[in-house]
Amino acid sequence: MNLSVILIWNVQDLNQKTRYNYVHDVIISSKTDNVCLQEIKLASVSQRILLSALGSEYDKFIALPAIGSHGVFLAWKEACCHAISSRVDSFSVFVQFPENEGRNWWFTSVYGPQEDDQKVQFLHELRDIRALCAGPWFVAGDFNLIIRPKRRITPT
Repeated sequence: MNLSVILIWNVQDLNQKTRYNYVHDVIISSKTDNVCLQEIKLASVSQRILLSALGSEYDKFIALPAIGSHGVFLAWKEACCHAISSRVDSFSVFVQFPENEGRNWWFTSVYGPQEDDQKVQFLHELRDIRALCAGPWFVAGDFNLIIRPKRRITPT
């Protein structure tokens, strides 16, 4: 598996068939083994959607279905990387992969909550996932967190 090429993308809606071709073209041109999509806006993710949006080489996936704009999708080519285990949580999906040297590494894809009252729950989830990962851990996605509250733009 080429870990230097992982596509991470907030697609802002994979619920439209017109988006499939665009997403498909970008993914194919990236020549990656792993695709991590956030804000998919899909209440359910099927093999048909996987094939339409990603292509037939991406034959394995794990998804957190959307509630509103929520939703995370992680897909990989099993010919390049065989998942040892996977898990779906409230704000993330988590997959464990073996490395060539026999060590395992973990890939977590997140879509953090937009509501302030859920952000602490989200951070606790990440802490709990990290506790399970004895070794290299890659976490990516849309965290929906800000560094300084004064930079936050509020709707008028």
